[in-house]
Amino acid sequence: MARIRARGGSEEVTLLVARASDGGYCQIVRSDRTPTNQGCSVARPAARKIGVTAMNFGGGAPDGILLFVGPVGSDIAKLELRYQDGRVANIPLNEGWALYEVETADYVEGRRPEVLIGRDASGREIASEPMPWATPGG
Repeated sequence: MARIRARGGSEEVTLLVARASDGGYCQIVRSDRTPTNQGCSVARPAARKIGVTAMNFGGGAPDGILLFVGPVGSDIAKLELRYQDGRVANIPLNEGWALYEVETADYVEGRRPEVLIGRDASGREIASEPMPWATPGG
């Protein structure tokens, strides 16, 4: 489904998606260095909802990496990640699924990911999902 080079290009991380027997999806994240992480019963979100979540892949700090993984609703054509310092990163979507690595330098307060923003084909914001660690007011 999607593939990225993580850890400064030293690790290839792949997202695989398959239909589950319950009507949802199985989501498998694997790499050439880190044990596989998988789960089934991942539901496809409603048309204007974001189902992408943060995943500590390969354990917590300092050894693991922070990924954003999962599906977006069918009306979302573009996904952005806004950071605390105002930067905005475009998260590539492949058939409505995202796989994105947050760089280690962005783990510190003041630089952390703050909110996912979903946009429709015209560029209008139609969904937002604040990070669970975000506090009101930033």
